[in-house]
Amino acid sequence: MIRGAQSTALAELFSLLHRHGDLVAAAYDAEIRVGELATEAAVEALARVGVLKPFEGSYFIHPRLREFLNEFLSAYQAYKSLTRLSPLMEEGRELWTSMVNLRRDDEVDSAVSREWEFGYKLLEIAQAIEANITLMQTLVSTRYGNVRSPGEKRRQNVYYQKQIGQLQRELESLRVFCSEMESRATAAERPDLQARVYRTLVVRLADWAAVIKEVALAIGADLFRQRRIEAQMRRLADTALFLRAQPTFGSLDIDPGKEAVPDWAFKVEGLPIAAHADIVGAPPATAEAWEEIARALPPRPVLSVEHAAEDAAPPTIEHDEGRILADIFDVHGEEVVQLAARVRQSRTPVSLVEHFQASPHLADSGVDAWLLFAAVELPLHDVAVDFVDAEPDGAGVPVNLAFKDVLVRATATAHARPHADAPRT
Repeated sequence: MIRGAQSTALAELFSLLHRHGDLVAAAYDAEIRVGELATEAAVEALARVGVLKPFEGSYFIHPRLREFLNEFLSAYQAYKSLTRLSPLMEEGRELWTSMVNLRRDDEVDSAVSREWEFGYKLLEIAQAIEANITLMQTLVSTRYGNVRSPGEKRRQNVYYQKQIGQLQRELESLRVFCSEMESRATAAERPDLQARVYRTLVVRLADWAAVIKEVALAIGADLFRQRRIEAQMRRLADTALFLRAQPTFGSLDIDPGKEAVPDWAFKVEGLPIAAHADIVGAPPATAEAWEEIARALPPRPVLSVEHAAEDAAPPTIEHDEGRILADIFDVHGEEVVQLAARVRQSRTPVSLVEHFQASPHLADSGVDAWLLFAAVELPLHDVAVDFVDAEPDGAGVPVNLAFKDVLVRATATAHARPHADAPRT
């Protein structure tokens, strides 16, 4: 098909979507049946171009179109998977190989077309990462507004914790991909393509990695908080059951030093829980208020591909810091580095609780945040962590269990070789 025919076909498609916009909007939320919300001619017209897909007497909106609308509206269904980067990187490598072969065979026009597709594939990879980040920021900031129960919220947290881990591994693969493409462009004496890879992906990798790490910490903190809430809910349930079974119960006379105190007799400590708007099932008045607030916000700057190529400044991701850092405790990473260096020089395990109590400058973070942060970061510095009195759990993720303390010790490899964080004399 020639370019002129393509333009005509696209113009007809957009005109069709404009004429039947109400029907497309209705199909976004529910299935469509002929005679209920639409005429047979309108449904057949949309089905002919693939916007609507038939199934057992009903019509559904095209899944890829609905995915685009979800991204546009920032409305994501439960357990939506993050976009995988590996297939996109593999397509990029194949496009490069095809481009080189066409150049070698003197097929210049086809080679130029492949170069454009290669550049577009780089933009597609960048867009996939930003879409993944937007999805995770939306879920974290709304506290998974499409979840109705604490148990389902915890399961979603575990699911997206695995998804974020997979995304972090793919981001490392993307670093390798970028280095490979830059090397190929240098060998082929194509500085323009090398610059394209650098501007589109390389300069943004650090920002992407930082945001993804913040989201991962937020999800881990939510899981840790869920564990504490569940333990106290069980204690409340036991107390309520006992009081219902013993309506004449007056008090409890027990010497804690000599007798065991039942769990239900302990006081339940209050947990600070921040209120978050539920994005599902909002009343009309609330939805109108949100729309008014959204309309008052300034528009986001839009940068075209041509202007982005000419811009010499490294592009950065603009994101609302308060959306993902609202509940991230401000703990001291430098303290972890210094503690790791001291532990690697010692043969005796160190208690993180005792270290916190002996370090007044850590008091602003809180002992819970310190334990969670240090238990995650210290293994990255050749330090082994042991969780004290951790509750057994089938999930098998120790940092998400309820525990009293964390003992840290140097690994065998840490004693065998010097470490980059070790203090120098």
